[in-house]
Amino acid sequence: MLRTMDYADGKVGSNNGLDGLYVKYSDDGKVADIIINESKFGSSKLGNTKMGKQMSSSWIEGNLEKM
Repeated sequence: MLRTMDYADGKVGSNNGLDGLYVKYSDDGKVADIIINESKFGSSKLGNTKMGKQMSSSWIEGNLEKM
């Protein structure tokens, strides 16, 4: 059985970084799952950044290192 998810603020700088970072723990307190999301609306699309395209491995890793 899994406990509820915890939210971690993934923003770095003015309004950069991960829009959502959620960690789910098992009953014994170990990390069971991690969810990372990037929110868009309307016609917005994932963009290219200095760390790579949003939601790419390099972009996620780069943002996690900045936290």
